[in-house]
Amino acid sequence: MKLAKDVIQKPLPPEKTGELLEKVGSNWLFGQGIGETALMVGGIFVFPPYAIYVLGNGALQVAGYKPLHITDALPEDARNGWNYVYDSVTAVPGSMAASVSGQEYRQKDVIAQDYVRLLESAYSGEGEGESGGSIQFEQSS
Repeated sequence: MKLAKDVIQKPLPPEKTGELLEKVGSNWLFGQGIGETALMVGGIFVFPPYAIYVLGNGALQVAGYKPLHITDALPEDARNGWNYVYDSVTAVPGSMAASVSGQEYRQKDVIAQDYVRLLESAYSGEGEGESGGSIQFEQSS
C-alpha cells in the first residue's frame, strides 16, 4: 500500500494534477457521472427531502466514511439486480455524450484502473507502477 501512503502524504506534481483534473472531468461526462448527477437532481426536484440524504452522504464521504445506500439493506441478489438497472439507466447520458463526441464510454472499472495508473506514474517517477499494492476506489451504487 505504498501508493496509498504516497497519495496521502505527498502532493501530486502540478503536471499530474492538471492531467488528473482533465481525466476526472472527461470521465464524469463520458461515464456514469452525468447520469448519476441528473438522476440525483431530478430526485431532489421531485422529492425535496431526498436532498437531506444526498447532503448526508456527501458529508460522510468528505469525512472519509462509506456512504449509506438503501440498497445495502437488500439481499445480495436483489441488490445486484437493482444496481444493474441503476447502472443501465445512469449510463445512457454518458454513452450518448461519448458517441456524439466520438469518445469511448468509460466504465467504472476502467476509470478506477486509469486513476491507479495515473497515480502510480506520478509517484513512481517513471510510470513503472512500483506501488507494492493497489488502491481500491469505492464504486457508488
